[in-house]
Amino acid sequence: MRKQNDYEERIDEFFGENGHLSAVLAGFELREGQLVMARAVGRAFAGRRSLMVEAGTGTGKTLAYLVPALFSGRKVVVSTGTIHLQEQIIEKDVPIIERAAKRSVKAVVLKGRGNYLCLRRYERFGRQRGLIPGEGAAFAAQIERWVTGTRTGDRAELTSLPEEFALWREVSSSPETCIGARCPRFEDCFVTRARKRAQAADIVVVNHHLFFIDLLMRERRGTGVIPGWEAVVLDEAHNIEKVARDYFSLSVSPFRINSLTRDLLSEMALERITERQIDRAVMAVTEGSVGFFNAVCARTADGKARIDADFFNRDDRERALGLAARLSLLADAVRSTAVDHEPVLAAAHRAQEIAENLQFIVTMPDRQYVYWSQARGGDVAFFAAPIDIAKELQQRLHKKVQTIIFTSATLSVMGNFDFFTESVGVGPDVEGIIAPGGFDMKKRALLFIPSDLPQPDRAAPNGAVIDMIGRLLSISRGRALVLFTSVRNMEAAYAALGGAVPMKVMIQGEAPKRALLAQFRDDVSSVLLATASFWEGVDVPGEALSLVIIDKLPFDRPTDPIIEARLEYMRDRDQNPFYQYQLPRAVITLRQGLGRLIRSQGDRGVLAVLDSRIRQKQYGRVFLKSLSNFSFTDNLQDVAAFFMDQDS
Repeated sequence: MRKQNDYEERIDEFFGENGHLSAVLAGFELREGQLVMARAVGRAFAGRRSLMVEAGTGTGKTLAYLVPALFSGRKVVVSTGTIHLQEQIIEKDVPIIERAAKRSVKAVVLKGRGNYLCLRRYERFGRQRGLIPGEGAAFAAQIERWVTGTRTGDRAELTSLPEEFALWREVSSSPETCIGARCPRFEDCFVTRARKRAQAADIVVVNHHLFFIDLLMRERRGTGVIPGWEAVVLDEAHNIEKVARDYFSLSVSPFRINSLTRDLLSEMALERITERQIDRAVMAVTEGSVGFFNAVCARTADGKARIDADFFNRDDRERALGLAARLSLLADAVRSTAVDHEPVLAAAHRAQEIAENLQFIVTMPDRQYVYWSQARGGDVAFFAAPIDIAKELQQRLHKKVQTIIFTSATLSVMGNFDFFTESVGVGPDVEGIIAPGGFDMKKRALLFIPSDLPQPDRAAPNGAVIDMIGRLLSISRGRALVLFTSVRNMEAAYAALGGAVPMKVMIQGEAPKRALLAQFRDDVSSVLLATASFWEGVDVPGEALSLVIIDKLPFDRPTDPIIEARLEYMRDRDQNPFYQYQLPRAVITLRQGLGRLIRSQGDRGVLAVLDSRIRQKQYGRVFLKSLSNFSFTDNLQDVAAFFMDQDS
């Protein structure tokens, strides 16, 4: 108990009215929510327990978990969902702590391999640069100039490089192509250097994807990719279920197989290996892949679709199992002929893994998994994932880590954590607290939900909703982010509004996300139309974002393979999938979207939800109660008066 009391005293000395933080922040005001959260996080670290914290906008949650993490004396991983939050922690929050605590803090960002240049692969690639045509040659030349001066090898330094620049894959590191300590450039390797910095750090900041890669590596090989961590803070934790499912999934596709054979032949050429046995095995794999995927693709509709045991016929299974056998033979051929060539040997593991995934997917041996196809442009890929991700997390995370801090602005529904705990396997003994946000939302934001709109029509975009969007944009004079639940509805609104409103209207997809957000910030009166990827991680403080419009309650499509399987799984266990799964997921997504509005101390604005079901359906009260911290109106005149008052 003494240790815990000491902990709380140090936290109060840091965050209190006349504490260390007040001495370095101009205009410091005590944030009740921040202090409540910091104390709770401190107790969790001291007691080696887990904790859930919902911390509303303005709480100052990053400082509220970073400071107790440092006081704990343990090596802590902070896992986030966005690059923006990683940058904020390293560039803003850590320097504040250093000034307030009068000590240096060893905190680093560690990224996934694909973000770093691989020197060995770059040297190999350099021999082919003269063969690159057109615009690609200019970007290759840019990389060449950058390589001579970079200290980190981090792709983020190449700010003008296109997000989907295919050649980056040829020169970046990857788990499949890395040969570790046997690489001739191991000591100079940018990944090696990054991990050495992480080894010496008190705080290692990663994204959720890298964190789950680390969990899988520890399970399979005994060591992970994040050095020596003892506790973890999972920020933006509302995304954990989805990210975890991605990493506990299996997949097989022509792309994976083609990448395997291409990398293998390239490494063999580099190592000057000529081996007819491997060449024949590669040819057999290629022929088997074409035969299997062409056959199934011919009858697979574009898009994402669930598949059952009847999807693969006898011929499909024979082709698939034959391909799996050829992949295993390729792995054996590589192991038997390239024992002294680690880059080539790496392909054997990849081939065996793809073979096992393919066999699992076509035989569908486990009813606790959902299986689906994803087809587009003449190609098809197949996937399998656990239906109940909570069980996976209990085994792979909760039982192996003593202290896990889950935090987000949106973890609760109607003030409780039941949905979150059930979806990610958190035990009943884990405490959950809601820390008060730092902003008075009733004064800063007006929630507008019109009661006279027709209910959404799945078959067509709602013309009345598009008309209401136009009326709201006229009142707000632009300055709006309009979020849609489907691309179809977004495009319909863009077609209707593009020339009908006197402000610039931008649409997701016309430029990279960062470029669009930069234009949106710079052109204060502009309007941005977007879908799923803009519902969170968008931070536009100030006047440029004064109105957030959401066209429809964000329920998941019940025909999505994962959602469909989850609903069936719950029905089989006499649970109510709508009230226990679909509804809480929609509430959290809606709260995330509305959370784009108030991002800083001076922000004010209107939130508009243009779905009459929130007023007309019994379940609407769940949404309304979860949004009870906002002032509410169904009168458009109140919206006009709010903006008149704001702009006066």
